[in-house]
Amino acid sequence: MLLPKRTKFSKFFSRKTLSMTSLLKKPVLNNGIYGLIANENSFVIPQQINSTLRLIRKNLKKRAKIWINFSPNIPITKKPNEVRMGKGKGSVKYWSFLIKKNQLIFEFIGTKKGLIHKTIKASKTKLPFKSTFLSKY
Repeated sequence: MLLPKRTKFSKFFSRKTLSMTSLLKKPVLNNGIYGLIANENSFVIPQQINSTLRLIRKNLKKRAKIWINFSPNIPITKKPNEVRMGKGKGSVKYWSFLIKKNQLIFEFIGTKKGLIHKTIKASKTKLPFKSTFLSKY
């Protein structure tokens, strides 16, 4: 689910050279009425996103519509265990996301504010960065 359909290069150079500059603009809700925004920069792996989505869907069921506002952009490579040094770079193990400060992560519409706020508060524990609740009204 969380990997790109097509990329120009199969492997990325390095995670350390990525720009971690933050977005200074205030996030704008495009689709939903409520949202979850990041308060700090972080790398997120697909397992964290899947566990967050499972928790959100379990609490909201079919009462709300959910939008995910990011896509995988960084392949993380890993060599197998007990392999000698050299012989090239390892194969892609998983894809990760670079979440920047003030980036909108999830958007919601369709049910009571209290239920969505409670669900987002519970889902914050699954994510590796600090985040806040955002509302249009």
